[in-house]
Amino acid sequence: MKNNSIKIISIGELLTLLGVICSVMSAAYPWAREAPVILPGVGAIYISDKPHLVTGYDLHLYVISVGWAVVICAVMCGGFLLFNPSPKEKNLIFGAEMFLSLVILALGAYHIGPFAGVITAMIGAGFLIIGAALRRIQKTDPYQSPASS
Repeated sequence: MKNNSIKIISIGELLTLLGVICSVMSAAYPWAREAPVILPGVGAIYISDKPHLVTGYDLHLYVISVGWAVVICAVMCGGFLLFNPSPKEKNLIFGAEMFLSLVILALGAYHIGPFAGVITAMIGAGFLIIGAALRRIQKTDPYQSPASS
């Protein structure tokens, strides 16, 4: 007896989706701690001298914030799930997805610390790398029905 079920999503695609979700969420989490700016001559206003947490969107790396860089790279990795590449195109998509995942991993490693945003971004990048590798070595089309083969 044949099993006529259609596989909806592969493990590589699931890990890629988890990586996109983790990476996008990480941008809103704290990435650093910085001391508040206390202006001279503002003695009448109380300013807390405790350091406050900075999210990925508030942490700038040259002209773009770290949060937006992570979100753009993660969404582009998720966008590659929309393509059903031929075997020749798989290498190109794999290379682009690995590059974008490594950018997220490098941004997390550059700002390494005990912050939820950094840890979540690095976990998301790990999911993206593993998901891309699993999709690259996948031999069959996950959406092909066993009855049609």
